[in-house]
Amino acid sequence: MLDHKEKFQNNLTNKQLLITMFTLLTSRFDLSQLDSFLHRLCDDKGIVHTVTNIHNFFKSPNYTLAMRIDKTILTAYLKGMEIENYKVIVNAVEPKIKGKDLIASGLQPSEDFGKILQQKYQEQIANLLVF
Repeated sequence: MLDHKEKFQNNLTNKQLLITMFTLLTSRFDLSQLDSFLHRLCDDKGIVHTVTNIHNFFKSPNYTLAMRIDKTILTAYLKGMEIENYKVIVNAVEPKIKGKDLIASGLQPSEDFGKILQQKYQEQIANLLVF
């Protein structure tokens, strides 16, 4: 992990770098191990929350988490994991259809929006995040 630091260090703030390094360090942890480990190392709830969101996204990608992921951190994480097609993944993570698009197509906001957005997002990323 540390030998990859130079690949992305210049583009990240110290906080983004710390989040990326924690995410890489804990990439094989289950959620209980992750939570316990992070709380022993860090008392910044924002960092813990961001690292947890990235892990949750890769375990179960969904529209809501995709909207919260920082592309800079995601790019650094994927580079650190040596994922060759990281640019394709980063570009595909951003939901292509959003609530405003549904409204523009004539749909009225409703409880079904979330279901529609989630279904379209699952179609968008199908088979992309397998590594």
